[in-house]
Amino acid sequence: MTRLTLTLLGGFHAELTSGTVAKLPTRKAQALLAYLALPPGRAHPRDKLAAILWGDMPDPRRGAACARPSSPSAEP
Repeated sequence: MTRLTLTLLGGFHAELTSGTVAKLPTRKAQALLAYLALPPGRAHPRDKLAAILWGDMPDPRRGAACARPSSPSAEP
C-alpha cells in the first residue's frame, strides 16, 4: 500500500513512499489536502471547507457553493 507523508511545518511537502514528490497545482489544493489529512473520525465542517476553497468569494456566494450535497447519495 502506498503511503503519503505530509510535512506542513516549514512549508508544504507531500511525498509518496516510493520517494516521488506529490506536487499539487495550487496553495488552495495544498490547504485542502492538509485539512482533510486530520485524524480519522474528525468531522470537517462545511464552513471551514468553504473558507479554504472559496475564501476569496463574498459570504453569500461561498455559502451557495457549499450548500450542494457533499456526496452523490446525500439528499438536498
